[in-house]
Amino acid sequence: MGANGVALKWPDGSRNLLHYLGNTGEPLEQDVNKVLDDVPEFKKSIEQRQHGLGVDAVERVKQLGATEPITFPVNTQWIGFGYDKDGKQYDNMNWFYALGGWQSNLTGQVTVYPPNQPGEPYRYEISTHVNLRDQYNFDPGKMANVGPVELPDSLSADLHAKGLAQEYAMFGRSDIIVAKGEEP
Repeated sequence: MGANGVALKWPDGSRNLLHYLGNTGEPLEQDVNKVLDDVPEFKKSIEQRQHGLGVDAVERVKQLGATEPITFPVNTQWIGFGYDKDGKQYDNMNWFYALGGWQSNLTGQVTVYPPNQPGEPYRYEISTHVNLRDQYNFDPGKMANVGPVELPDSLSADLHAKGLAQEYAMFGRSDIIVAKGEEP
């Protein structure tokens, strides 16, 4: 079977395809820590989101005039991330075949520390999980190149329509990611 044949090159893409072909429809957990390690563009986008949340929290504490540390909960909106239709936007084809595009949000907390002395900067520390969600499915009109073979998504979507494969939900949660910073 083709999915087994590419398991060494694209292990997560193969795993997710085999689950689809297993026809259970059961949700399948994804290794978000591995996604962050393997897709530097995604990791960078998470670091930027954390920094933005830290800066926003500093501004909020300044407006409040607080003199003691304040901790705020973090639960961001879900934001899409992924590959262009040719899979060329990002370098890791394993995750292109495994997820394509996905959504993520951050949950956790951010603590702002006002200056100890006048003239010192406000500091923040943010601790969040990265949560991921997606639906494993195929969209008619899209195409994927698997080596020299061009496969239309409609072919794989037909397997679901004929009851030979089952779409399913994908989800995952990273370990806690801690970032620190100062007001700009």
